Amino acid sequence: MSRIVCFAVGLTVALATWAGSAAAQQWQEYKPAGAGYRVEMPGKPAVTEREQQTPAGTVKFSFARLAQGQRGLLASHAVYQAGALPADPEQALDNARDGATKGGKLSSEKRLKVDGAPARRIVLENSGQVVNLLVVMKGNTLYQLLYHQPQGGEPTPDMERFLSSFALVKG
Repeated sequence: MSRIVCFAVGLTVALATWAGSAAAQQWQEYKPAGAGYRVEMPGKPAVTEREQQTPAGTVKFSFARLAQGQRGLLASHAVYQAGALPADPEQALDNARDGATKGGKLSSEKRLKVDGAPARRIVLENSGQVVNLLVVMKGNTLYQLLYHQPQGGEPTPDMERFLSSFALVKG
C-alpha cells in the first residue's frame, strides 16, 4: 500500500513539475499597438500606461510586467516630447544608464545596434538582484527591456530569449 501512495505522490509531483515547466514555455508575442516594437514573453504581461510630468516635459510611459517567482520581466517604452532628449542618442543612452544604476553597481555595459538603432546591453546589481537591461533609442522613444533575478543565480535561457527577441517594427 505504501508503494502505491509513494508512486501516486511521485507521479503527482512529476506531473505538477511538468505542467509548470510546460506553462513557462508558452511564449507569446507582446506588440503594443503603435509602439513600434515587439518582444516575446513567457506569459501574458500586466500592462500599465501613464503620463508623467518630468524635467523633460510630459512623458508617456507604458509598462508590461510579468513576474516569475523571484524573477521578473519588464518591457517598457517612453515617448518624449520632440526636443526633450539630447540630440545625440548615445548621450540619451548614457543618461538612461546613469538613471538605472543609481543606488546600484554597474557590472557591464555593451554598445550595440538593434535594427539600426543605437542600444545598450547593461548588467547591474541592485538590492540583492542582478538586473539585465536592453535599452534602445529611436527618435523620441526610449525602449527598455529588463530581466531581474536574485544575485548568485545563473543566467537563464528565458532571460536571453526575452532580451534577444526585441525588434523594432512599423506601427
